Amino acid sequence: MRKILPLAFLALALAAPARAAERPVRFLALDRLLTPEQASAIGVRVLEVAPGRGAWVEVLDEAALEQNGARIAIPAWAEKLSPGLREQLGAAADSAGPLMLRAVTARGRSARSAEAALRSRADVRAELAAWDDSVGRGYLWLRADSAADLHRASQELASRPEVVRVELYRLPVLKNDNSSWLIQSGSEASSRSIWRHGITGFGEVIGVADSGLDADACQFRFSADRASVTLAVNAPQPPGAVVDRPENKVLTYYVIGSAEAYDDASGDFHGTHTVGDAAGDNYANLATATAAGHDSQDGMAPGARVVFQDIGDSAGYLSGLMNVSMADLLRQAYDTGARVHNNSYGFEGLMTGYDMDSASIDAATWKLNDLVVVFAAGNAGADDQGRLVPQSLGGTGSTAKNTVVAGASGPVELDIYGSIYHLQDDLMFFSSQGPTADGRIKPDLVAPGLVFSATSDRRTAIDLGCCDAYNNRKRASNNEDDNCNVDTGWPTMGTSFSSPITAGAAALVREYFRDGFWYAGRADANHAFNPSSALVKAMLLNGAAPLAGRIVGMGADYDLTSVPSFEQGWGRLHLEGSLWFEEDQRLTIVLNDTPNPAPDNPMLSGSPAPFPGALPALHTGDEVSWDLPVADPAEPLRITLVWADPAAAPGATPALVNDLNLKLVDPHDNLYLGNMNFGGGRSYPVFSPDSDRRNNVESIILDPPEAASYRLTVKAAAVPGNGETGSDGQGYALVISGTFRAPTPSAIEPARGKPGETLSQVTVRGENFVPGMTLELGEGVTASGIEVLDGQTARIGSLAIDAQATEGKRDVTARLFYNLAGTGANLFQVGGGGSGGCGCGAAPQTSLAWLLPAGFLYLLRPRRRNG
Repeated sequence: MRKILPLAFLALALAAPARAAERPVRFLALDRLLTPEQASAIGVRVLEVAPGRGAWVEVLDEAALEQNGARIAIPAWAEKLSPGLREQLGAAADSAGPLMLRAVTARGRSARSAEAALRSRADVRAELAAWDDSVGRGYLWLRADSAADLHRASQELASRPEVVRVELYRLPVLKNDNSSWLIQSGSEASSRSIWRHGITGFGEVIGVADSGLDADACQFRFSADRASVTLAVNAPQPPGAVVDRPENKVLTYYVIGSAEAYDDASGDFHGTHTVGDAAGDNYANLATATAAGHDSQDGMAPGARVVFQDIGDSAGYLSGLMNVSMADLLRQAYDTGARVHNNSYGFEGLMTGYDMDSASIDAATWKLNDLVVVFAAGNAGADDQGRLVPQSLGGTGSTAKNTVVAGASGPVELDIYGSIYHLQDDLMFFSSQGPTADGRIKPDLVAPGLVFSATSDRRTAIDLGCCDAYNNRKRASNNEDDNCNVDTGWPTMGTSFSSPITAGAAALVREYFRDGFWYAGRADANHAFNPSSALVKAMLLNGAAPLAGRIVGMGADYDLTSVPSFEQGWGRLHLEGSLWFEEDQRLTIVLNDTPNPAPDNPMLSGSPAPFPGALPALHTGDEVSWDLPVADPAEPLRITLVWADPAAAPGATPALVNDLNLKLVDPHDNLYLGNMNFGGGRSYPVFSPDSDRRNNVESIILDPPEAASYRLTVKAAAVPGNGETGSDGQGYALVISGTFRAPTPSAIEPARGKPGETLSQVTVRGENFVPGMTLELGEGVTASGIEVLDGQTARIGSLAIDAQATEGKRDVTARLFYNLAGTGANLFQVGGGGSGGCGCGAAPQTSLAWLLPAGFLYLLRPRRRNG
């Protein structure tokens, strides 16, 4: 049974303001996308792009367009229809009940003209609603009474030049306490290691759009006081925002569109579960800035606040999504303070294409560049006979480029009638699989999909009469029963719960950077910065632990493909593999985090500021290179590049707009390319220059690496943009992790110098030397013009000794990046008889030490080449 909602409520939307006469929209057939300069030269402005096919453009100068011989194509109206709609129109008979579709216009074009055209047709019987969202796209919803009406409406809409895509629309459906230590350390003995460092999500805000929330439950308030319960508000509607209760755990409880406040039993109190998984925190032991205050079934980020967007009704449908674009929904949460947003829903059935919602999410996240958007992969990974179903994603955000999509791994312990199963290294059979229709890797990672979490009390639920979507009596959570319920007996299962676990983990990663841990492995407010969503995603994927088990459930087990795969993505969430602390031998180094250069990107003017060593955004032909520290073969070397890509037009195949390439060259000139030639979870050299042109995540894993320095390069193969201002420049995040050997001096020649003297061509010997390292000899002695000749020898062009420098022995410290240093003790003498001699001091010392900001910025100045 599927409920079709009336569209009358959409008529309440304010009429769009009158627009000036609009220039014509045309579709240009193009093999390669136009840069803004190329578009201007032929008299057009790009509105939407379909990589590999062409672009919708606004014609500014008809004569220039004609003179340049640009090929204007008029797509057949059927080409604009989604596969599902084409299949529906080709069916021989009407489906039971009314049918719905949704159309979207090119950016900068209203849907009102299309609405007026349909209303003027006497042969189309349909309910209509149209409005334009905050990023400039127009949306039109239509409910037709018959297949004939649907066919005529589809043809009318798809024939209009400003309409980019027409889709069959179905209401999204829900994607129905060991997890906290499993995603942190992966070991019960090490337990909740991230929380022990005081990282609990404190200061972070997680947005959740879901069926409803039992707002008075103990996990969503700070005390027993009734004032600590945040009640629902019906205004403003997206993208409008208000912080309703800044003193409470839940900052604002929005009711979106025709949704109904508070949670309902038809989805088994789904929203209460997901918020509990992400940020639940029993007020009996509240999280603080330094401790988790752990209670059973607290969420992954108990210190985080919540912005809740109720999109569900008491019948079990997500009716609130009917009158809002994903961009507006995300904008509302963002402007209320959320920097992580969870979405545990998707379309009923299989949907792997790049749909309108995916494009809307990518449009929002390209600009709201520090918003991490998490989606559930879906629960269609196996059919009712237990057979695996590839390409079983649930559409919406699970097929977007810039989201983090979570599949479902198994629980630490599952008790089935007294038999105990440990499934943390397995994938659950129901977890939906990729790839997307254009071949991208989804899900991105997996997290536990069988959980015990906060839930409402069925005994006190309010009876709302008959009947919900499942023909049961409608029941809503009681918002005045002060319950503190959690699941008992059997866990709740689905990727719906893998998703908020991942969202909670993303909040912890954000706090790690905002508290400055990244720099020295400990909290340091002087090095706090606001990470981009690309960096948070890169950290999560770079540290993920590949599942070593099988696909389990339904009585049959299946082999599990090694990472990267369309089943598990890059592996199970594992924060201890993603983050490093001062006691760790394995390091994670942030090489870059550049925000996207959108002029209205809030990151560029927000506080805290972005990454202090951020390099310029990349344009077509640019490349940047780094010489990496010497890796220890005892641990894998992992490298991950992520960027938030501009939106493509809905239906685009491929959907990638800006293409960056990750390249690694070993000491023997073997070439490794991101995502290419993987086998058994590791990268192998490539023998073809072909690179990944589908994904906006690229990774290289060497296991084991050679004990040598590698040359790493990021190249902007093509950055045409999608017509939005700034989109022809691409921000990106790049991280590496491994056990690295510090560059360590053992001798320096000459080994003495007088105060006021400047020595030239000073030779330093040692081990693990890498280009880009700095050398320090203490206060009053400055080394410049450092040239690394080989792994054991470096030359200092100028060693200046200040006239006031203190005489005596000096250590010589070599530093690489900001957290890797080795020291040779007492190698250099200031004063004491003039220059000369060999400084061959005590045994060298290796340390993981922090670097002064000036030196840090110097070290992050890689070689850059404009192509």
